[in-house]
Amino acid sequence: MSTFKGDSAETSILIVEDDVATQRLLEVQLLDAGCTSVAVYSAAQAAKLLSRGRQFDMILLDVDLPGCNGIALLRWLHSQHSQMPVVMMTAAPDVIDEIVCIDLGACGYLSKPFSREELLRVVFHATEGGRTFYDSGRESSEMRRSPVQYLVS
Repeated sequence: MSTFKGDSAETSILIVEDDVATQRLLEVQLLDAGCTSVAVYSAAQAAKLLSRGRQFDMILLDVDLPGCNGIALLRWLHSQHSQMPVVMMTAAPDVIDEIVCIDLGACGYLSKPFSREELLRVVFHATEGGRTFYDSGRESSEMRRSPVQYLVS
């Protein structure tokens, strides 16, 4: 089993997902890849954990959360933890939401359901591969286009 950060440390991931089955699946897949994770069910729980100084290498954040949604949490994260890589997840992909997420600093956008390979690719991309935007729902040539080009195509 390999870790993303090499032999000395595991990649630590905060999962913000209200669906228990999806949350458990993510935890198992990340653990199998050598990552540690902490899962919470709401934006409020995530903000509380981060406000108390808990550190993570990245955040997997569902767009549709009860109460405060994932985009609102992303806005707060961008203002408080601007260097924290955040990957958005959604079962209802929307190009406008995706552009808003890009503007707010998300480094990835996963459309549910996604494969284990897509998950690990976006985790690696967010933690090791740089801060360019990753989108599991678009071809690699499309990912190079600007957000405005998505609206006019």
